[in-house]
Amino acid sequence: MTIGQWLAERTPRPPELLAERIERALEQCSGADAGEAAESCSAVGEAMLRRFLAEPPNASKREMALDLLTIDALVTYAFEDSDEEPDAIGARAEGVMMRIAGAGSA
Repeated sequence: MTIGQWLAERTPRPPELLAERIERALEQCSGADAGEAAESCSAVGEAMLRRFLAEPPNASKREMALDLLTIDALVTYAFEDSDEEPDAIGARAEGVMMRIAGAGSA
């Protein structure tokens, strides 16, 4: 199974506009093995957050909201995938939190 297939199986499916944003964000890694979903989602979410925080706040409120919802969804999916490996969730959670926290201080 690929990350793209894994993503398509997530339920409930997000609203269409958000689903399109998530799919676009994960486009480059959608063909990778689904076992990499947690790492890919957290890495893409972190990269998006860094770009979001670096941009001047001149985007429309709707675009800003969609960006934040996409970031939130990616991090949520990272944790959801981690839940499928209960022994690894503590380490993954700590890693994701450190990366996200680091994005705000860059």
